Amino acid sequence: MYNLIVRLMLEQEEFNVKYAYSGSQLFAVLKEQKPDLIILDVMMPLMDGLEVLRRLKGAPETSSIPVILLTALDRYVDKLTGYRMGADHYVTKPFTRTQLMAGINRLLSGVQDHSGEGMYQGQLDNV
Repeated sequence: MYNLIVRLMLEQEEFNVKYAYSGSQLFAVLKEQKPDLIILDVMMPLMDGLEVLRRLKGAPETSSIPVILLTALDRYVDKLTGYRMGADHYVTKPFTRTQLMAGINRLLSGVQDHSGEGMYQGQLDNV
């Protein structure tokens, strides 16, 4: 359900949206085209989103693509782990259009203000 909501939101904002149902499908898409941004759920079948994130950030050809984790995992440790693994922004479900679009616009504009992760910064090495 959320994937359809996100897709519709982005299309209404006139973004060109490509959708992958799994990590392996995402990597197949990335061979053809590099996106400006990836919105990634943590809870996915076969290969979870954190493994996908690890692979994205570990590969020179995809490491610079900004990644937003959009997930139901909202515990403090989940957020810490996401940022530690290289997420550029973390949005928890349920979310508002404003929350998601603010993160997208910040990342696409190149602004590196990680104000949302500031409260986690001191804890990153403890995860």
